[in-house]
Amino acid sequence: MAAAADEAIAKAVAAQHPRDLEPATYEVVLEPYAVEDIVSFLAQELTGQAVEEGRSFVGGKIGEKVTGPITLVDDPFDPQARPMPFDYEGHPASRVTLIENGVARALVYDSQTAARMNATNTGHALPPNPFMSVSPMHVRLEPGDRTREELIRGVKRGLLVTRFHYTRWVHQLRTIVTGMTREGTFLIENAEITHPVKNLRFTQSYADALGGTLGIGRDLRLESGFGGGSRRIPALHLAEFTFTGATRY
Repeated sequence: MAAAADEAIAKAVAAQHPRDLEPATYEVVLEPYAVEDIVSFLAQELTGQAVEEGRSFVGGKIGEKVTGPITLVDDPFDPQARPMPFDYEGHPASRVTLIENGVARALVYDSQTAARMNATNTGHALPPNPFMSVSPMHVRLEPGDRTREELIRGVKRGLLVTRFHYTRWVHQLRTIVTGMTREGTFLIENAEITHPVKNLRFTQSYADALGGTLGIGRDLRLESGFGGGSRRIPALHLAEFTFTGATRY
């Protein structure tokens, strides 16, 4: 709790007196809070239900490269997360490698989608709801070897983004999402943070953004996930991220 308070205070102080910045495509370092949004949106599409409904970016692409060099695992037994050995149908949960070094490897299923698609139930049923029956619930984006400071030092001119806010789908098949930056956005010049900037709107394909992964942080942050699950997420250094609008704050 004290560490979270210290982080919030430091970020609030650093973000004072933000300056205008022209919307454009920038190199970015995304803090784990922002990366969690990317992982959350993409995880919704890594299910049998999403492929069955024709809204998944990996439909028909298992075994093919769909992102940059990231590995995404759903691990219900991760002791550093919130372990849950069975799903909401009471079926034993399975560890599933969803994306391995950028290549789509597998989907998750509940009993109904597995039966309809002649697949194996992986134990990923959500609590009953009218919208989504199955989802990865214990997602981990595997860490790299960079500190936060090393990721920033890899940027000649770009942005450090703390968090995304009010994010919504624009085109699910193309993984295009629009949203806002929030809680601290900073200009990086010549490998150093120079000053805060006003919040920006982005419209960006999340899968395409991950296709330009230049570095992965070594520290994982634990965040809440679907159905009482969890996400363990590092910071990322991405080559391109498109910002389409500016704000006055």
